[in-house]
Amino acid sequence: MENNLFLKEVSLSGYKSINDVNIEFQKGLNIIIGKNAAGKTNFLKFLDKSLTFEFDDLNNFSSNLFF
Repeated sequence: MENNLFLKEVSLSGYKSINDVNIEFQKGLNIIIGKNAAGKTNFLKFLDKSLTFEFDDLNNFSSNLFF
C-alpha cells in the first residue's frame, strides 16, 4: 500500500522574522533557498516545532498546514 501523505502547503505569519509567507510543497525533495536573514531557518524551526507538537514557546502567530 502506498502512503500519499505529505505536507502540501504552509502559510505562516507573525513568527519571529517571518511577516507573511505561503509555501507550496511538491511530493519528493523540496529545497528552500533565499538570501541571508530571509527567515529560512526560522521557517524550518517553526515546522519542526509544529510537526513534533512542541508548542511551548510558540505564541502570537498565525499558521495553516495542509497535508
